[in-house]
Amino acid sequence: MTAPHADAEQRAALADRCHRLVRFLHEVAVGRSKRVRTVDEHPLTVWLADVPAGVALSEHAGAGEVLLTAPAAATLPPPPPLPPI
Repeated sequence: MTAPHADAEQRAALADRCHRLVRFLHEVAVGRSKRVRTVDEHPLTVWLADVPAGVALSEHAGAGEVLLTAPAAATLPPPPPLPPI
């Protein structure tokens, strides 16, 4: 074997070993995490049927597209100046 060929084989073996390690660690993490089966009681759940008035819903939005559009929040007027001390 030539040196560049041996180096390429070592890199391929190392990449394969690294890939298998990451896959194993992923499987361990997934196995330890609690599976979410329902979101009915989650405090941050907002059903699309219940979005407030003024929020536009794009029903046909695909991956990476805008789903909800809300108007900008109103700015509050500045507070009155403090009295002199």
